[in-house]
Amino acid sequence: MFDLKNNIVVISPEELAIPFINSVWVLDKSKDKSIAFKELSYIYYMYNHKSPYVLAGYSEDQRREKVIQDIIKDKKWKISTTLQEAIVCYKERISTLSTELLESAKTVIGKLKDYFDNVDFKEMKFDKNGNEVPAYEAKDVISNLANLGKIVDSVNILEEKVKKEVTQNNSVRGNRQISLYED
Repeated sequence: MFDLKNNIVVISPEELAIPFINSVWVLDKSKDKSIAFKELSYIYYMYNHKSPYVLAGYSEDQRREKVIQDIIKDKKWKISTTLQEAIVCYKERISTLSTELLESAKTVIGKLKDYFDNVDFKEMKFDKNGNEVPAYEAKDVISNLANLGKIVDSVNILEEKVKKEVTQNNSVRGNRQISLYED
């Protein structure tokens, strides 16, 4: 669903028959459909597993900021109800258990990054007895760092499997006939 050619999202006439794509398309009253193209591009760049913004490993908030800046190019732009509904439908169509697990794993990696970014060995906290103790123990941080490589390797392996799955699914979808009532 949606192709990227020469860094431009291309929507085929067949895809315009899909209700959630059509709803975004019809809502744009301009002759060149520039708003629809931008909004459908927003969906692609935010959620497609082949999007450079997804592949870069940005969190959803970071992607949103970058896609709005780079693709929409309007800081005041807001997601309409129609576009939000289209996003939900698009995510349902491209989602598999593997892709959902990968997204969850990337979220965890992002939280680990935040944890390591915020480690301050001088920071103190109070224990259950009211004694002031270090908020971060060096041995715990070192132990967590030692396991970090394994976690990253595991996520990279999962990501490769998801890429293969997505490629296989896309080729199957591309070679099959869509029935009249399928959206």
